[in-house]
Amino acid sequence: MLNIFEDIVHIMHHDYAGWNDKAGWDNPEYFRRIIKERQSRGNLDAAEFIELIDDYLLDFQDKHLHFYMERAEVTDPGFRVREYGDELFITEAAEAAVSPGMKVISAEGLPLKELKQKHARQFTENHPERENWLPVLAQYKWVEAEDKRGKADRIPIERFPRSYRAQHTLTRIDEKTCLLTLTDFKSPDTIFKLIQDHEVLLKQTENLIIDVRVNHGGSSGSFEPLFPFIMPPSGVDLANNHEKMHFNCTIANAERQGIFLRRHAEAWKHEKARKFAEIFLKEWENKKGHGFVEFDFSELAENKIVKGRHYPERVIVLSDVTCGSAGDAFVELCKKSPKVTVMGRATLGLNDYGNLTAAYWEGGFCLLYATSRLSRVDKGKGMAGRGVPPDVYIPWTPQHIKEDIDMKNALESLYASKNG
Repeated sequence: MLNIFEDIVHIMHHDYAGWNDKAGWDNPEYFRRIIKERQSRGNLDAAEFIELIDDYLLDFQDKHLHFYMERAEVTDPGFRVREYGDELFITEAAEAAVSPGMKVISAEGLPLKELKQKHARQFTENHPERENWLPVLAQYKWVEAEDKRGKADRIPIERFPRSYRAQHTLTRIDEKTCLLTLTDFKSPDTIFKLIQDHEVLLKQTENLIIDVRVNHGGSSGSFEPLFPFIMPPSGVDLANNHEKMHFNCTIANAERQGIFLRRHAEAWKHEKARKFAEIFLKEWENKKGHGFVEFDFSELAENKIVKGRHYPERVIVLSDVTCGSAGDAFVELCKKSPKVTVMGRATLGLNDYGNLTAAYWEGGFCLLYATSRLSRVDKGKGMAGRGVPPDVYIPWTPQHIKEDIDMKNALESLYASKNG
């Protein structure tokens, strides 16, 4: 496994898009020594190796980085938590031992404050409500959880299969308002078909709420079919002449992107998405070995003034920290339209470094890492740790566990603007 670790260090120091920005941030010698020691004793299994690599990658402070085993079952503790004030509330629970509304007060006897100090490298967000506690809690055998009556119980941390069912739906809330829920943008074909199937309804509805509070990203090309319903009839200039994207065109990245893109794009049927993948692959081949360069997408260039329809008249996008990658891009784009209001909390903020590719090893190990960077990083205006902010901020509180506060605010806003 040492050879895999050395490959990863090489990738992070040469192929990763943030290698120059983050030079000196990591400490490979520390992890190299641990791997050698455990291998010499013969007690380093795959799960422990993945934990070590995850720990090493923390130094780069990039939540787009993932090291895992292909085809391995993904598990988690079976519940979700969120920080409010100095307390940690269980927001969702798939196991009977805990329930939403309970509070986690310690892990193996360590109170929350000490846990934060011990795992400081894990907590990099600009607000407590954004922090992801699950990777920390998953390192412990049990937590102490307190119910609503103040009774505390020791709850063992078990591993349950992580379930994810993609949701791409359009439903009617009332005669004037529809709700579009999108939990990812992974398939352009799925979004295109959804819009095609409901185009008549979308053209007639006065109000549209788009819920991307949970969105696992995917391809930014997937949300292009939504433009006619997001943009005003007068149009919006989507060109961003102040923002540049540079691709780290090492030979290894070009070769990996070729494999990675073909693996994901070969099933796409949507013509524009396939065309983009084709041009993207050609650019990687043409710029192979050139270092950091911009790509030429002039073949795709259309009028940057994107015009929409009169209906829906008002669009509200609900966002949260569980929306990232292509979800970040979608929310950022929506904020350019005068008929859209983004409500909720800032997105995860993954796109300073993007356009992921994958490196594979025998045994099923895989590293996902970014191959491009945005020029905003040079100006200190990156989104890492703070995300894309909403137009209307709705702080998360424990009341969100009992009712959908965000949706309530969205509907009140729509009705108020109509009456006003």
